[in-house]
Amino acid sequence: MPPSMSSELQSVLIHCPICHKNGKVEVLVETIKNSPTGLTTMEIDGDICEHRFLIYVDKSFTMRESELIDSVQSPDLVFDTEDLRTDIFTLDEMNVIKINLYPITLSYILKCFFYNQEVAIVISEKKEYLKRIYKTLFNYLFEETFTIELHILTVNEYNSKKTELNLPIVLREVKILEDRNNFLRNPDLSVERGFIQKFYAQDYGLESLNILKREIKNVFLLAKSIRELIVKNQKLDIFKIIKYLNKTFKIDVNVRFAEFLLDILKFYHHINLKGVYKNIEFLRFKKLGE
Repeated sequence: MPPSMSSELQSVLIHCPICHKNGKVEVLVETIKNSPTGLTTMEIDGDICEHRFLIYVDKSFTMRESELIDSVQSPDLVFDTEDLRTDIFTLDEMNVIKINLYPITLSYILKCFFYNQEVAIVISEKKEYLKRIYKTLFNYLFEETFTIELHILTVNEYNSKKTELNLPIVLREVKILEDRNNFLRNPDLSVERGFIQKFYAQDYGLESLNILKREIKNVFLLAKSIRELIVKNQKLDIFKIIKYLNKTFKIDVNVRFAEFLLDILKFYHHINLKGVYKNIEFLRFKKLGE
């Protein structure tokens, strides 16, 4: 008697994004075939190497993308939390977002906006309803903080207008269709992953949107504070900046998060950071004192 689809297994060739080792894993056919979006997210932990990472598998049992799981913990909020709107989306609309907007794709988009990069999202014609949802989502998340440039196009719109629009970064699901300046080539997304963990967690419901919004505002305010400090004092290095943040806001900022904030100053605010990165390699291996 042949096995039922619920127990049938299929091999998938996967690739570790860390050591680049290839190997095969067995997946349930039913899980892949019943994916509502065409891509299934799976966690790989020690199956082909010692590393832990995520893979995205399509319905032809092909790995479309892989990403690290490591994340950087963000510091505590430096502003008083206020009551935010909970009527932006219904719970069903939030579920639609989390089903269609994959974690790695959201990380890409956040990285682009933090670093002042124009980005386009391409969707299928049958999902044109996502235009309104995505536009509302990102306008709400970034209001009164970072200025964003976002295009949301159907496949037909993109194909007919891509020469005219000349977009530098174009995403469709987990695939990067265009990355003119290699901005998303092997990017460090560890900070962005930390931001979105609660967004995709099931426990927070509609509040997950506001958790992410507060993280974005926190980044904006911290980067702004560093910018004002650098304008006043050019003789700074990353050690002094971390000490300043720790003392001023009573928060614990690690080196990787500080690097992330400095990159925002460089790419978004166009601040000259010559000399600021001094001692950074040393600090990565040294625990900062109080």
